[in-house]
Amino acid sequence: MAPKDDPLHGLIGRLYDAAMDEGLWSGLADDIATTFGATSAVLKIDHASGSQVDILELTSNFEVTQRDPAWAEHWHRHDLWVQQSRRLGANRVITSQDLMPRAQLENTGFYRDWLRPLDIHSMVGAVFTLENDALGVIGVHRPASHSGDFDEHDRRRLGMLLPHLQRAFQLRQRLQKQHLERAAASLWLDRTAVAVFVVSAKGRLVHANGRAEQLLRQQTALLVADGRLTTGPAGPAADMARQIAAAAHSAAGRAQRPGNALLIPRPGEAPLTLLIAPLSASMAASARLPQQPLVALFAHDPEELDLSPRTLQALFGLTPTEARIAAALALGYSLEEASEAQDIGIGTARTHLKSAMAKTGTHRQAEMVSLLLRSVAPWSRMAESGGSADISKR
Repeated sequence: MAPKDDPLHGLIGRLYDAAMDEGLWSGLADDIATTFGATSAVLKIDHASGSQVDILELTSNFEVTQRDPAWAEHWHRHDLWVQQSRRLGANRVITSQDLMPRAQLENTGFYRDWLRPLDIHSMVGAVFTLENDALGVIGVHRPASHSGDFDEHDRRRLGMLLPHLQRAFQLRQRLQKQHLERAAASLWLDRTAVAVFVVSAKGRLVHANGRAEQLLRQQTALLVADGRLTTGPAGPAADMARQIAAAAHSAAGRAQRPGNALLIPRPGEAPLTLLIAPLSASMAASARLPQQPLVALFAHDPEELDLSPRTLQALFGLTPTEARIAAALALGYSLEEASEAQDIGIGTARTHLKSAMAKTGTHRQAEMVSLLLRSVAPWSRMAESGGSADISKR
């Protein structure tokens, strides 16, 4: 164990802080180099394929590589010390003397083209296992002008740091994966035409995506009263509350056979359809939602269904007119209504329809409509500022 006044203790704390906050990796390589009486250090991740190396942090002497990034990338991917350390086995501290004699190293292209221009003469380091068959790498270096190579004392100190470094890298990997999953889920929820609500067992609203907030602003089918999600006056409010409570029991691990669907009528409009499901504790935790039984409600408003003609063009190679006609048909308009909206004759509209079916690989109008509705076109409308398929928007 290192003495209490050893800067190694502070370095270990900084590693865990950096694992939680990506911005705190900056400066760690300099701290590592100083702690080991060295002039340079590198922290990186070597992926299993060997085709990619992620650099987490470098000391300033590596900044020369910015003038020729291809040169730097080549030698980071063909790091002879990393390759030799792999053969010796991961999770052990080694020095450059362990890997090969100095005379042999100095005859390699790795030394002549990479180490010598960076004034790197000796090394203490390690490769260590991470998730997804990746390897973490730490290298600490001294120049030729230094009075001595790394010794057993340096090896022991790096051995004390290594398990903490490995845990910090692993924690960073897991947090990055969670952040990516949350970002992807958030993007999907914002793009989808489905309104998503998360409520407590008593219906208290915990979360609503963008489409859900739009529905609430309408104050018709669904609304919030006293902090709880409920239906409008004509809706089955009591039935929805019972289904939410039953789903919450299931979320808490108490077996239930809850109803899971509701139809909410709306005067003068198509009804809103609602799916109610328990939200697992793991899903709630990953989304940083409160630790309590939660229920998800998925509401679909058929009045809001829209297809992006621009997306249909990109997916199937349709012309703008073909895409607008195809989208209008998918939304329930007749070919006559679509042709009138496009200010073309019915015969010309039939020609465009025939061409659209050929490009989508379908043989009947209903088959083409089904394909379009199951594509990503309904999701992309929020990505566009205009271009609605509604034929009333000419």
